[in-house]
Formats: sequence, structure tokens, C-alpha cells
Amino acid sequence: IASELFESLEANFNRDDELRPLSIKAKALELLSLFLQNADSARSVEDSSVTHKVWSNLDQAIQFIHSKYAERLTLEDVAGAAGLSANYFCNVFKSYTGTTVFNYLNKVRITRAKKLMLDRELNFSQIAEQTGFPSIHMFSRTFKRLEGLTPSECKSSIGRSKGDKMHF
Repeated sequence: IASELFESLEANFNRDDELRPLSIKAKALELLSLFLQNADSARSVEDSSVTHKVWSNLDQAIQFIHSKYAERLTLEDVAGAAGLSANYFCNVFKSYTGTTVFNYLNKVRITRAKKLMLDRELNFSQIAEQTGFPSIHMFSRTFKRLEGLTPSECKSSIGRSKGDKMHF
């Protein structure tokens, strides 16, 4: 199991996309969890396999989020992808990623939105629609909360000189 996790961590580390930091963090947390499980000799092998199954289910849910972020997802949709109840899934997801399901989803969406802003042909309504936000207002509000500036401020900074340019 550990060698598979290290290979997966290495693959995520070598990714060259906007989701790399979140993927690395998720795999690192899974490795830490495995380490802690093995360090605790009081845990049974059965408990360990159940925990690993839950982590695997969460990986499925994370992949689901990454592939379906542009759709209007519900908690039940994402929990269903993990094969877990919504309440249990929320608790385990936060423990696994350090954030809530919807904060994670919004981070994925905003990361993709920043990439779409490079296309000067798209307006903010189109970007909001392509990244799964129900309205331009929700997109702008979420963007400001996560990035600390408005989408317009971010887009205008893209054209600045290299020293001032925003890095995605």
C-alpha cells in the first residue's frame, strides 16, 4: 500500500496543472494516515483495511469533483461517488483534506476560472457558467473570498509586466 501511495504522490508531484497542490496535499495526508495506523500497534489489521477503503473512497470522490466541477453538484452527489452517507462523508472528507467539501469544490472551480481568464474572448458570465457557478454574483463573491481580489482585478493583473504578473 505504501509503495502505491508513494508512486501516486510522485505522479501528483509531477503533474503540471492547477490542481497539483491539492492533489499532493491529499496524497501526503493519506501517507501520514497510513504511517499513523502502522505506528499504532493496538490497531487491528481489519481496522486498517476499513480505513484504507474509506481513503480510497475519498480519492474517488476527489476525482469526481475534479471531473464534474462544472456541473451543479450536491453533497449527496459527491458522497455518492465515495459510496458513503453525506454526514459521514463530510466528517471524513474534512479530516482527509483539511477543508470542507464545498470549499474544496470552490477552490477547484476558482483555479479553473483563473486559467479561463487567460482567454480574453470569455467574459465573466461565461467563465462562471463553465466552472459550475450558478450566477456571476456567486462566482465573483467566491472568487473575492478565496483570492482576495475581484475577478476584474485579477484579470487586469494578467496583462501587467512579468514582475507584477499574477502566477496561477
